[in-house]
Amino acid sequence: MGNEHYVRCDGCYYWKVSSYSNKGMHFCHYCYLTGIPRGISPKDCYKKTNTPYITTENYKKQEKGKKEMANMGNYDAGTKEAAVKAVLVDKEPQSIVRERFCIAPSTLARWVADAKKEQKIYFDYAEKVEAEQSRAEQSRAEQSRAEQSRAPSAPKSGKEDAKLPAEKDSGDMYDEIADGLCNAVSDIEGIMRKLEKLEIVSEGEKQVLERLFARVNGFILGLDYRRGRADGK
Repeated sequence: MGNEHYVRCDGCYYWKVSSYSNKGMHFCHYCYLTGIPRGISPKDCYKKTNTPYITTENYKKQEKGKKEMANMGNYDAGTKEAAVKAVLVDKEPQSIVRERFCIAPSTLARWVADAKKEQKIYFDYAEKVEAEQSRAEQSRAEQSRAEQSRAPSAPKSGKEDAKLPAEKDSGDMYDEIADGLCNAVSDIEGIMRKLEKLEIVSEGEKQVLERLFARVNGFILGLDYRRGRADGK
């Protein structure tokens, strides 16, 4: 211990207890673990830059960086989906998600940005469909009020409601609106299936689409009913 060349390299990752000592003796494991001779004395190595000396904390960071570089571009789809879901749905910090899946910061940030962009496209489209459906309802209501104001009042026969002659000639309009809404329903169903597969939306956001889907379906049924009345069915 009194030898001036003896150095206790406390804090260095390679300063470990000898597995051959029953007295807890430490020695440098750098050559033993790496197969590369240290090449300098412990005194010149300890806490010096550009030497094998490295703290345990920095060694773990270094190994993590190597693993991230090795994984770069080799992540499977399951890892990507799980990591994005953890950030967007479970609201976990990206630092924790990176640690768990050992993902490079830039890679996870890119995945999350791409998912948000795709999610925004879906909901922008859903809002557009809802707005178009709302305008169609408003237009139909205005047309119905205008036709009622022009139609002469006829006494009720007691047998059946008066038919709507003006709407009898609107078959093409009904078909066009119904076809457009059917296409919208199909598009919404496709969006919902894709969102469920991605698992990147909350239950509340899914309910928004489900309500929109039910509303469009209800409107189509209403069109069919009015078309039947106009045709005298």
